Amino acid sequence: EPLAPIDDPVDFTDYLLPIGAWLTGSAPSTSFADSTMLAEHTTLESLAAKLNQSTRESTRGLLVVGRLDRARQISSLVPLAGRLNWPVIADIQSGLRIGHALPQLIAYADLILSFRSGEPEPVTVLHIGDQPTSKRLHQYLSRIPLERYVHVVSHDRGSDPNSIVTDRIVMDPGTFCDVMLPLVSGPKDTQWLDGWRSRSARVADSLQ
Repeated sequence: EPLAPIDDPVDFTDYLLPIGAWLTGSAPSTSFADSTMLAEHTTLESLAAKLNQSTRESTRGLLVVGRLDRARQISSLVPLAGRLNWPVIADIQSGLRIGHALPQLIAYADLILSFRSGEPEPVTVLHIGDQPTSKRLHQYLSRIPLERYVHVVSHDRGSDPNSIVTDRIVMDPGTFCDVMLPLVSGPKDTQWLDGWRSRSARVADSLQ
């Protein structure tokens, strides 16, 4: 409803865009799985199949990494990032931005998003760890029509400020990465990743 009494009708189409599929469908907005439901990893196998299908149909996946609690989680995430071969946007609290040779890491992602226009958008996001601190990233993800947004986090304090999470997995991120590593495969075509790396390199050059 309007935040203040007004006479003219208000068009909330853009505001409700992130939950458009939920409004017109019968499925829940977000599917939920915790550690008790993942004992035999059947849910993760199903999720891996969906991610692989997204990779086959479109190479445009994005790996978002929020704050991670332990070094083991980071060491498990690095090989998964290499296997997926998607652009990686790592939060300053993730522990990935310093001391890790990760070719998929987009160092200047935040600056890229500040002027990104007309470029292809991701269709699938795998978000591991807590919510990122970047306001630009939140705004970017909230306005694009994602097919799947998977959030893996170690606690059940749900945080979905943009109402875009389709799958929430509550388990240790390191364990998730270890289980998913042999189940997923990345795109053979690296044009999507190369485009992000090229834009990041141009930003780096402009800052020198």
